[in-house]
Amino acid sequence: MSHALPSAKEAAPGEETQAVRPIRKGDVGICFFIQSIEDIDVQKETVVIQADIGYFMLQDNDEDTDAEYTDAQKETVIEAQLENMKEQFKFRQGEWQFDDVLRLEYDDLKDGVIGGEVGVTFKVKVDMKYGAFPFDVQTIPMLMYLQESTGEIYSAEHFFEDNARNYYARGVAIGPTALISEEWTLDSASLVYEDTDPHETLGYHRQAGVFMVMKRQGLGYMKRFVSITVMLSAIAVLPTMMPQMSFNDILAHQVGLLFAVVGFQLLISTILPPTSTLSVLDQYLVMLFLFIFLIMLSVALEARADPEAVTMDIDRSNVHFGCTVGAWVVGHLVFGYRVWYLMNLQKITVYTHPEPTPQAVLSITSPTMQRGTARNSTRVSFTEQFSERVLHSKSQNSSKKGS
Repeated sequence: MSHALPSAKEAAPGEETQAVRPIRKGDVGICFFIQSIEDIDVQKETVVIQADIGYFMLQDNDEDTDAEYTDAQKETVIEAQLENMKEQFKFRQGEWQFDDVLRLEYDDLKDGVIGGEVGVTFKVKVDMKYGAFPFDVQTIPMLMYLQESTGEIYSAEHFFEDNARNYYARGVAIGPTALISEEWTLDSASLVYEDTDPHETLGYHRQAGVFMVMKRQGLGYMKRFVSITVMLSAIAVLPTMMPQMSFNDILAHQVGLLFAVVGFQLLISTILPPTSTLSVLDQYLVMLFLFIFLIMLSVALEARADPEAVTMDIDRSNVHFGCTVGAWVVGHLVFGYRVWYLMNLQKITVYTHPEPTPQAVLSITSPTMQRGTARNSTRVSFTEQFSERVLHSKSQNSSKKGS
């Protein structure tokens, strides 16, 4: 019995229905039931995911052979088919460990469809971006492909009867308590079916990718950071309010303030992610250093202009005070706008899947066997070779079916 499935190509504009093709042997329906997202390590940029994978396919049966099998033998054949399919599941960008396969039997499965469930613990490497820290958005990829497959990967609901309300009749299900964290919230998830990058999997393979979007709760960082740095920057302005302070006392005050800022930066470095990107907090500290340095420079220039003076003239002191306060206000307005922009950008950020572009590999060949010679790498693409191999394989399969 064949069942209609959407093909990769959608209907043309104006058509009422989507192009369909029947389920074939080799096709597999996948549902990712993600139970836990834990051990978020920003130092190693890794995340541990615990999930159950429900998978469904057409049963391999032969009417003549099935008539000779007992019910127990038929169950053994089904279990072997499910186990063989589990062995085809591979993951990218991480390490994984499977549990034993459990047979799934539901009344609302389509005729001839069998199902299984396997638990997996997956440690994934995440390419974390910290440019918007502490309002950054991180995408956790869960990329599973089939090592050997003659069919396609689809969402599991296509292997159930229409309007089935089964928990596994979907592509992805994420439990409400999958992520329990005061720092992160799980905002959304996306499911993408595509081919793998041939340079990473040594060929094109069918892949199902789940991309989970996490957003950091950054207000806690801002409260701890701003409550101290704003006061430090305001303290830098105080000497310009007191013309009775000598030039030496003003410079000593600013040097001590610089040490305080350095100490604060070392203190918060333990909670900041290791990255070469300057976050908005790093930018504030850099500008604070520059602000203090400019005050020190202006005081030194005033002292140089009148070597016999010990203190700053009151009129000049008022001018310096007005300039520094103006710079302080403008700088904090810019900082506040930057924070407001990042907060709003985080709210509207959604996952967009990039166009797949195979990346070249670093390749080293050694035409000669000469020892003691360094051979440098070059970037090489094998896309054409893999494409030719796929086309050749398909032509061979077609010729076999024709014969």
